[in-house]
Order: sequence, then structure tokens, then C-alpha cells
Amino acid sequence: MGAPQSIENDIIETPKFSVELVLPAEQAKTLKNETTALELARVYQFDPKDPEDFRPLVSFANDALVDTKTTIDRLKKLKTGFVQPAKAIIEQAAALFDPAINANLEAEAHYKGVLKQWTEYEEDRVQKEQAAHEAEQRRIRQEAERRAAAERARADQAAADERAKAAEAERERREKEAEAQRLRDEGNAKEARKAEQAAQAAAAEAAKRTEAAAAKVESAEFKATQIELEAHATSNATMPAPVVTTAADFGLAANWVAVPKLLTPSGEMDEGATIKAIAAQIAERPEFVAYLNVNMKAVNKLAKAQKQFFALPGFEAKNDRIARSSRR
Repeated sequence: MGAPQSIENDIIETPKFSVELVLPAEQAKTLKNETTALELARVYQFDPKDPEDFRPLVSFANDALVDTKTTIDRLKKLKTGFVQPAKAIIEQAAALFDPAINANLEAEAHYKGVLKQWTEYEEDRVQKEQAAHEAEQRRIRQEAERRAAAERARADQAAADERAKAAEAERERREKEAEAQRLRDEGNAKEARKAEQAAQAAAAEAAKRTEAAAAKVESAEFKATQIELEAHATSNATMPAPVVTTAADFGLAANWVAVPKLLTPSGEMDEGATIKAIAAQIAERPEFVAYLNVNMKAVNKLAKAQKQFFALPGFEAKNDRIARSSRR
């Protein structure tokens, strides 16, 4: 995949924009004069202590209100007309940068997308390799445990055989010693000595078999321990820990977001069902109230439509009248 060709040698047009805004003297005079509008309006004051003093001024105040509203509309139109050439040229100038900015924004999103895909692929690969590595370690350890257990079992069986022979030799020793005593009592010293020698031989055989049993167990334990140590070393050296390969300055930051669970047939969040689900938990979890936003625009629209018959729980209707003048 090669890099895009440079356009360094292309001929680039360099557009120029300029505009001169000149406020006519008559409009400048009008603007200055209209800055006194509030001072003139404050001449009209209503004093609740002497309300009748305002009666002669009602009609004049209303006429001034109509004139003021007309003036506001006229000044706004003058403002729009005056700055329109500047706004248009600024919009044209700003538009020159939009294609380059938008292209780079899309490029940024693309780079992030492919790097995110690669990083997630690498993370998945490492996770699978790590799982395989751990499975192999377990297999090696389990096989070592099986072999060690078999070694100990064989030693236990061999030791049991030796101990049985030792027990048989011990039984024979006791019998020969008893026989020797009997022969001595009968005065048969020669045969008594033979029985004593046989008893000594049996005792030696019992000791030999007992020692052999202990040696077999000790040897098997040594071999089993060696098997387990070798397995531990082998499992740890089977494979180095896998590493995620990605760009040095790129990473995926944690970004937990709430994903709707209650959806409409079209796949959008079912807002009504979601609100009901949250509201059903408020008794046990009062902090959930923070996640229910009242749509005041819709509430006010309902109040305007129902007027004095408005009956939405938690609200009451109030006729908060707005000052207006019907003459323009």
C-alpha cells in the first residue's frame, strides 16, 4: 500500500476576500438617537400607592410600546442588511477550509477505526494465546501430578509388601524364640541353640524388610518431588507471555456507556418502557429520580391546550399573562 502522490507541484489558486462596511450618516444618527429609548420609557412609572396617577398615561404608554416594537423590528432589519455582506464573505472564506478540515476529520476517524480494529484483534489474539498457554501449563502440571501419584502408589505397594514380609519374619522370630526356650527347658541345648540362631536370622530379616519399606517410600517421594519440580519448570518455560503489538502512542481507553435494553421493533430505545422501568424502582432506589427528566416543553404545551382543566400529577395550571399590543 503506497502513500498518495504529492500535489506539491500543482498550481493552486489563492482566492482573496475583502469587504468594506460603511454606515450611512443617517443610520448612524438613528442608532445614536435610539440609545435613549430606555430613558424615555422610564418616564412612565406605575406607583401602587397612587394608581390613579397612571390612568391618563395608559394610552400614551401603549402608543409608545407599539412604536418601540416597530423600532426594534426596523433596527433588526437595518442590522441584518448592514452586516449581510460581511457575513456572506466570512461564510465564503470559512468554506474554503471546510473540505480540508472535513477530509482530515474523516481521515482521523478512519485511522482510529483501523487501529481500534487492529488493537482489538491483538487483544483477542493475546487472550486466546494466554488461555492456550495456561491450558498447557495445567496439562503439564496434571500429568506430573498423575505420574507423581503413580510413583507414590507403586512405592506404597512395594513398601506394603516389604512390611508384610517383615511381619512374617517377626512372627517367625517369636516362634523360634519360644521354641528355643522350650528346648532349653527340656535340656536339649543343641537344638535350643539352633532355634535361637533361627530367631536371630528372622529378626535380622524383619529389620531388613522394615528398612527396605522405608527406603522405597523415601525413594518414591524423591522421584515424585523431582517430577513435580521439573513439571513446574517446564510449564513456566513453555511459552513467553504474549504481548499486544500496537502503535506506541495509540491505545483504547475505557469508555463505559449505557446501552438501552428495552427497544422498539425498529431497534430504537423504547423511552416510555424505559421510564416506567426506572420509575418502578424509585421506591427502593430514590436516587434513580435523577435519571428521569421532565419535558417542560411538552408540559407547558399541554397546559396551554387544557387551560384550567390541566391535571398532570405534580403540576397545576397558572395563567401567567404576557403583555402585548395588537396595534403595530
